[in-house]
Amino acid sequence: MNYKLPAGVPRWQLPLTLPPSYSIEQHLYSAADLTVIIPVKDDPAGLSETLYALNELHAGVRPARVIVVDDGSSDAGLGASAEVRKASEAGLVVEACVQGVNRGPAAARNRGAELASTQWLWFLDAGVRPDTDYLEAITDHGHVCPAVAWTGPITSDPTGLFASYYTAQSTLSPPAQPDGQLDGFVTASVVINRAAFEAVGGFDERFRRAACEDLDLGLRLRPHGKIRYAADLLVRHRFREDEQDFRRRFRRYGFGFFQFGAKWQQNMEPWPVVARIDDPVHRQLAGMQYEELWNGWREAQAVDEAAKSEGAGLLS
Repeated sequence: MNYKLPAGVPRWQLPLTLPPSYSIEQHLYSAADLTVIIPVKDDPAGLSETLYALNELHAGVRPARVIVVDDGSSDAGLGASAEVRKASEAGLVVEACVQGVNRGPAAARNRGAELASTQWLWFLDAGVRPDTDYLEAITDHGHVCPAVAWTGPITSDPTGLFASYYTAQSTLSPPAQPDGQLDGFVTASVVINRAAFEAVGGFDERFRRAACEDLDLGLRLRPHGKIRYAADLLVRHRFREDEQDFRRRFRRYGFGFFQFGAKWQQNMEPWPVVARIDDPVHRQLAGMQYEELWNGWREAQAVDEAAKSEGAGLLS
């Protein structure tokens, strides 16, 4: 099958006309104004990497607090709690909140935000490692530029076949308008102004899977001020070098595309994926990505149709 994008076929577009609103931009002056929130499910190893990286930040600069929300892990949160204890013993101010039922990452992040008391919320995923001078960099920027949110580059780590593909395809790059203004962010790492987060109601918990819940929140935040990007707000994202994980990821994204499109009244049908590195391996992975995006889309469509037959819907 040819997965090249045919000439003249339009890509879907984000809704660029949003209702007018009021600015809730704020400055970020100190790491003490920031709480880290990490949702995790069945990934104590990834959580360990992230907590270790937070303990290794330069110059002893630390966030006010780290909140780990275990979202219904199969071990009832024992693994996450053990990693939290290790990080605490190493000097990090960190605590665990264990939810017995899996409600999805959107709900887990909202729960963490409820427990936080600072002006800024730093959402990190398990397995993500911020650069050692991240907090120094963001406070330098935050002194100068008010914002509703801050984000930066997310690179693949370690290197490998699948990681190199994610990097080449800019899978974790936030969506932007032609003028560079960000439409959203990727919640692998984003720092959000709490007042703006609360004004829009936080993450939409109807997005039960890790797909498009961040894009949705970004679009709701955007009328309230700038989502700013800084190249030195670097984090490294650990990906599994595993075909099944690759397929699950893009099937999940396809499901989220359908759900996002239903909410925003946009046609989000998957489009043919172009391999940016034109070699046989990357073309094969692009084909797999396209296939799984459609599989997820069709799954969501079937779930939505079944729910509607009972008077509900995917977003009910």
